[in-house]
Amino acid sequence: MSFPNILLSLIPNIEELTQHIKEHLRKHPPISITTQREREGEREREREREMEEWSYLWAPMFLGILGWLLILHYVQQNMKRRKSPEPPGRLPFLGHLHHFLLSRQHLHRWLHDFSTRYGPILSLQMGSVPVLLVSSPNITLLVLQTHDLSFASRPNSSASVAARFTYNSSSLANTPYGPYWCKVM
Repeated sequence: MSFPNILLSLIPNIEELTQHIKEHLRKHPPISITTQREREGEREREREREMEEWSYLWAPMFLGILGWLLILHYVQQNMKRRKSPEPPGRLPFLGHLHHFLLSRQHLHRWLHDFSTRYGPILSLQMGSVPVLLVSSPNITLLVLQTHDLSFASRPNSSASVAARFTYNSSSLANTPYGPYWCKVM
């Protein structure tokens, strides 16, 4: 049989063949075959949708970070203003003690030299202890009379070993200023 004869023999069964094809397509629907360009286009549209979703978050995140930085800057500026003047040359563990050791002077003369060089009120670090040096009579009067309650108490050392040896800071020398201190005195 030649090819045209086969086709002619199929023509009477064409209706049956079309029915068979329709039934097959109903049971097994065709899968859409997408090209590479169509897939890339879908990916681009998906990226655009994701960027639209993120675009609503960028502004609040930016404003939140900006606000946090402004608050941090404001706090740092206030901390710088509150500090009393400190002379330069402070070392991490020694503080300003190395100036005293290298000067080979008595302590009161060295403190006087520091106060004439850097001003009447200074914040020094003697080892790990912060020290406020006041050398003007007017400022001394303010510190010792007007604002005496601010400077009357000692730092709280409840977690230190010294607190255990002083019966939880109940001795006269280690008691913080308050009703107990007034009662002991």
